[in-house]
Amino acid sequence: MSDWAGEDADAAFVERRQRWQEHACVFAPVPMWWPWPLERVTVDDGDPDTGLVVVDLEPFLWPGETCADAGRPHAKLVRRRHGEPPYAYGWPGLARMTTEDIAALDEQGEEPELTPVFVHDWQDGRWQWTVFICGVRELTDTELSRIRQKLDPDYQLPQDVSSFRPWA
Repeated sequence: MSDWAGEDADAAFVERRQRWQEHACVFAPVPMWWPWPLERVTVDDGDPDTGLVVVDLEPFLWPGETCADAGRPHAKLVRRRHGEPPYAYGWPGLARMTTEDIAALDEQGEEPELTPVFVHDWQDGRWQWTVFICGVRELTDTELSRIRQKLDPDYQLPQDVSSFRPWA
């Protein structure tokens, strides 16, 4: 079953996050172009031992505006080593849930929010990359190509900073 929920997944997340925060500075992948305005880029998860980094891409929304209203969904950019299992913590895990996973959660009395999650995968010489888009729309091939071309794979965040506005 997917790791999108559960005590084991939560404990693993907390442990990874503690190890990640022990580093003086963080190098994280940051898209230097995005198809809609972003409010904030945040390092959401990471494992310094494997190189896993999950970057949350929060869309700019006016007060009271929803992602659906604006047509600007939340997104996550995930970098992991080749051969590592797909990232499935939190809402990105919904993208990889099978009907059996959903049925098992229903039997446990848990009802996952079944918002569509669009997945865009690619590989380069060293990493497996995934962009998860939550519900409103998926990326076009042209948008994905431009993101890949303008991706800074090792953007250095200042010490003790895990959330920033790169274009402000």
